Amino acid sequence: MATIKDRLVGYIAEQGYSERTIIAVKENGKKYSIKMSRPCKSAVYQIDGVVIKEGRRCDKLILFESSDKGEWHEVFVELKGKDIAHAIDQIEATLANDLFRDCSSAKRWARIIGRNIPRNTSNSNLTRAKKKLFRIYNCDLRAVNPGTCENL
Repeated sequence: MATIKDRLVGYIAEQGYSERTIIAVKENGKKYSIKMSRPCKSAVYQIDGVVIKEGRRCDKLILFESSDKGEWHEVFVELKGKDIAHAIDQIEATLANDLFRDCSSAKRWARIIGRNIPRNTSNSNLTRAKKKLFRIYNCDLRAVNPGTCENL
């Protein structure tokens, strides 16, 4: 089974592969960061309009390699204003794309960065999407506020 890094060979990374402890993406004044406990090889790809040119798609893909096992991890990022339901659709469409289906990634996350994130209730679109994306794509979905820096 091909790794996601292998599948993206024909695309130029927005932030090329190098050792980093902090990986940050931003667009339209919204920013999201990941902080690593130690430097790891990582890259950022622009999905919207570059890797996927048509249809619904998320904004960015962050790839990073776990330093101990050499496994690749994926973080799909949608930098959104208020329309969380549309962001969920974009993330799901990206995960369903042939390029990202059936990859041998160790872990997958999806992050929606936006304002006015609904509080979790058992009936919310976000809660249902979390369960669905985990069940179908083994992907941990969360919505976070702009400027968030996570430790993954």
